[in-house]
Amino acid sequence: MEVHLDDLLDKLEAAHNERSLRAALRTFTDRVGFDYFAFLELRGRSATAFSDYPEAWQSHYLSNGYSTRDPVVTTARRSMKITRWAWDDPSLRRGSRDWSFFHEAAAFGLRFGLSIPIRVGFGGTSILAFASDRLRPEKVRLADVGRAHTAVAYLHLKLDQFGGADLMAFTFDLSPRETLCLTWASFGKTMKDTAALIGIGERTVRGYLEQARDKLGARDIKHAIRIALENGLI
Repeated sequence: MEVHLDDLLDKLEAAHNERSLRAALRTFTDRVGFDYFAFLELRGRSATAFSDYPEAWQSHYLSNGYSTRDPVVTTARRSMKITRWAWDDPSLRRGSRDWSFFHEAAAFGLRFGLSIPIRVGFGGTSILAFASDRLRPEKVRLADVGRAHTAVAYLHLKLDQFGGADLMAFTFDLSPRETLCLTWASFGKTMKDTAALIGIGERTVRGYLEQARDKLGARDIKHAIRIALENGLI
């Protein structure tokens, strides 16, 4: 299935409030064959969402703190590439955190999906995502990647213009060990130094630092330290 975005772009440009934005996204989502859409704005540890995902899933997602471990979000922030995902992806290691996340999402009707990320000002990321209970993502081909990125940019600008009254807000919190490892890194300690100070393995320290980097949407550990300092996390 080849997806053309001209009609969506026209509707987004003509939108005059959040209701018309939601209607434009809903029409496009139905036309493509997906069941749900979600638009996320991510800056440092803060995030907002404009979505029609099932309310039960949104409640489950927030109550379990999944904003800090959502593989769709962390992959998009890290790679900045259009990503397709499936709950039964054979590359997912059975029992892993990502495998568990996707299997839980599948129980709410979110089995397959597509996400389109872009960079926005001050180190932020905007992501337009679609999900379905039946449409396999490999069957969807965007006719023009540039237009896909333009659509995300339109949404970002329009929601800023309308004030985001319909946005759901949440935060990305670091775990105590992620905070500790990032704090020692901010003092110039190497992973080997930090491992000795905390009494854990160097590989484990690397894992905590990489998790903190992904949660904060940072390019690297130095960038993660800057974001953490600016947000009072360390």
